[in-house]
Amino acid sequence: MTNLPKIKKLPSELCNVHTLTLCDLLNLKELPSELYNVHTLELDNLPNITELPSEIGNVHKLELWNLPNLKELPSELGYVHSLTLWDLPNIKELPSELGNVHTLKLYNLPNLKELQLEFKNIKNLINGDNIPFK
Repeated sequence: MTNLPKIKKLPSELCNVHTLTLCDLLNLKELPSELYNVHTLELDNLPNITELPSEIGNVHKLELWNLPNLKELPSELGYVHSLTLWDLPNIKELPSELGNVHTLKLYNLPNLKELQLEFKNIKNLINGDNIPFK
């Protein structure tokens, strides 16, 4: 779904697809908890999303792009297999559980000053901002 400026809430039926891309939904304020059925989810330019449902941890591949008002990431993201975080200006720390993901890609996280992760299962790490490790 892209560029539907008036949509404020997604129908839960949309969450029964294999791949879901939500892009430029400028008035969308929350994501449905039924996201556990989606295998691949891309969220891009959703300026009114301030939090993610815990069920998002059931998604296999998750890409979060340009979510300017997202303040924190749920610990359940540690269950995601592949996670991309790009242009999340209000994220100041990552949940320690992210050390469980297989692939982690980090780009343009200006307020994330250090990585405090235990690398339990990470096989692929792309640290595009060269964030120092603690």
